[in-house]
Amino acid sequence: ALSRNNLQMNTIHHVVHGIQGRITGDKSLLVGCWGREGAAQFYAMAIMDRNFRTIGGSNYATERREQSKPILSYWTPKTNLLEFSESQWLDTLKLLEGGPRFGNQIYCNLEQEIGNLAYSSGALLYERLVGEFGHQKVIDWWFEIRSTSDWKVAFEKVFKLDINDWYKQSAIPYLMKEYQAWK
Repeated sequence: ALSRNNLQMNTIHHVVHGIQGRITGDKSLLVGCWGREGAAQFYAMAIMDRNFRTIGGSNYATERREQSKPILSYWTPKTNLLEFSESQWLDTLKLLEGGPRFGNQIYCNLEQEIGNLAYSSGALLYERLVGEFGHQKVIDWWFEIRSTSDWKVAFEKVFKLDINDWYKQSAIPYLMKEYQAWK
């Protein structure tokens, strides 16, 4: 059975998917894996934090810490994100973008442990995006997908930065710093 917090988190997560779908003009499945799941996790944690102050439940810091553990032990061998180099992070982020495109969907059937990072590390990527550019720019990015149908083209148009450059200059250093802070 799901706890009250898990039920709230799961419900809000899926409401965010619906909101993302509306903003993208029903093209949210083209945002890429970390772009979809990371958004749902990040905004669900933020909403849970607001609920924490009003009706009780989990807060952002607690959810973030729980979801961004640096050692993933679901399967063997264990993945230790503290040991990831910049190039390993870049390779991982490329995997988290998703696989081939089928119509209006990017395929996200990733190897399970790394695939889970679309949620946890994806939320940290959104935390970084919102921190750097603001919430409105994220919404502008989603809205731009209506006209481009390519999340990377939309990303570059809105943020004025190639996704790979953002990964290398901002996202990867941020992920490495945040996972190191977990110690």
